Amino acid sequence: LLLDEPASGLDPIARRQFMQAVLEVAADPGRTVFYSSHIVSDIERVASHVWILREGQIIWRGELDALKESVVRLQLRAQSDLSPVLALPGQLFATVSGRTAAVTVGDWQPARKQALEREFDCAIEVEPLGLEDIFLAVHA
Repeated sequence: LLLDEPASGLDPIARRQFMQAVLEVAADPGRTVFYSSHIVSDIERVASHVWILREGQIIWRGELDALKESVVRLQLRAQSDLSPVLALPGQLFATVSGRTAAVTVGDWQPARKQALEREFDCAIEVEPLGLEDIFLAVHA
């Protein structure tokens, strides 16, 4: 089943009913549903795999859970002012303000945290992101 923006004109009640029907179709192991939408919350509710496009190119293809594990926001709190131009491995988007920074990174590996804390002389909090925040970060 191939659906392109199928719920874009529906009110919230009709959209929920429609999404339930899509889930019932997709539950059959012999069926596949391709669902294209800008309503990211719908995709996050029903998808097991996602493809993210940017400027006509596929920039992510894989399991939704793997995507959500690999793209995170790092909250840095340093002892002194950070460089206004950070360059962390896998950096997608960053905002820096004095001793703090919020950096969204892809291909995150938890083992990198301690090395980055030493490199930037800071404490880092790792924040998981939802699909909408990931979409916004890769399109920033």
